[in-house]
Amino acid sequence: MTAALLREDAMVSGSASEQTPTSVREPAPLHLQVTPDDARTLHRRIPEIVGQVRHQLSSWPDSPRPDIVVDLSAVPPSPAAAPLLFLVHLLRRLVGEGKIDVVGVTPALASALTAYELPSNITVIDVRGRRWPG
Repeated sequence: MTAALLREDAMVSGSASEQTPTSVREPAPLHLQVTPDDARTLHRRIPEIVGQVRHQLSSWPDSPRPDIVVDLSAVPPSPAAAPLLFLVHLLRRLVGEGKIDVVGVTPALASALTAYELPSNITVIDVRGRRWPG
């Protein structure tokens, strides 16, 4: 698979007046980069991608809620949105209460992803930076 899964830990600083330690480690969102090769064969690769995301999320069991960024900026414009919609649906089941940000969305995909009311934990951000919060 050529999709990249990245996750880095972020530091969140506490206020100086706190008596407790001033930093708490909070996991950053898992970043899923969908490549043009992935997009062409996505209908066959969805189980593999979801399995890799599930594996990555299970390696951070202390995370209170998993967040995922699905980056579609490398995906060429395509009218075939059904596999991407299905992928987002399956990822949403994985994260439960976590957030999913779908970024780099082309206008054709944005209209398919936002045609119906988005769930509250999904945000779509198109290539021009317009946001459709759930």
